[in-house]
Amino acid sequence: MTYRVLAIPTLAVLFACHSSARAQSTMPAPTPPSGVRVAQAPGATPPKAAKRKRLEGRIRALRVWRLTAALNLDEATATKLFPILHRYDGKFSALMRANAKERRQLRSLMGTSGTDAQINAAINRMIKRQQQMWQLTRQRFAAMRRVLSAKRAAKLLVVLPRIDRQIRQEIRKAMRKHRRNRMRRRRRTGGPYRDPF
Repeated sequence: MTYRVLAIPTLAVLFACHSSARAQSTMPAPTPPSGVRVAQAPGATPPKAAKRKRLEGRIRALRVWRLTAALNLDEATATKLFPILHRYDGKFSALMRANAKERRQLRSLMGTSGTDAQINAAINRMIKRQQQMWQLTRQRFAAMRRVLSAKRAAKLLVVLPRIDRQIRQEIRKAMRKHRRNRMRRRRRTGGPYRDPF
């Protein structure tokens, strides 16, 4: 089958990303003396941003592999399709991060003495971002549809949300495991756990 030609290298990339990230996480980071601030090189990526970037790369590789298999893509079609998909990823990520931040603020407003005006303003901002996400979804599908046959476009419409949902579930599962491990370490050491990332 033609998708195997592309799926195998992609899977190799995914495992390479995973193993390099695992190797980095097992190496102990040097800790500066207390009270000393470590200067960061100009243009260097902060640790959290670097970790998020690695995670996004692994997610993209996993989605490429699953979509290639689901749509039975040949290499020519895949090289046209995936750049379109990745072009929109950054825009979606920015909107989702902004909405998550807004949700946290909304919970805080609801739990404390937030006024109706503040709560309504937060709701309106979230609705506006949701509309932007729908618009991006339509634009992305229109662009991808131009490089796919009608049957593959129809299948993409069905499988892409399902694949994205599965990946989100896997991320949530990994995050829950990370939180559980963090709490265990915290109980063992008896003090607050400092996340190295």
